[in-house]
Amino acid sequence: MFAVTTARQKKNRARMSFTPQDCQLLARYQESKPRNDAEESDRSASKDLWNRLKNVAIEAARRYSGSTKVKEFSSHPTPNGRTPK
Repeated sequence: MFAVTTARQKKNRARMSFTPQDCQLLARYQESKPRNDAEESDRSASKDLWNRLKNVAIEAARRYSGSTKVKEFSSHPTPNGRTPK
């Protein structure tokens, strides 16, 4: 038996992925520092990671079937203008 994956499903998986590169990014910022001190590529990658994690929260809230009301939430990507740790 096999499953057919649509282009939309592949796109949604990419929007909700967590990669080894994300782990490497987070490892570089064990200590929070001013966001402007981070490399531009890291700032962009951090924002992309935040967006993907936000999509996970949205999808989890959408799929939740329990009786407790839930709402998707993700904290601000640059708390206090510093790199998240």
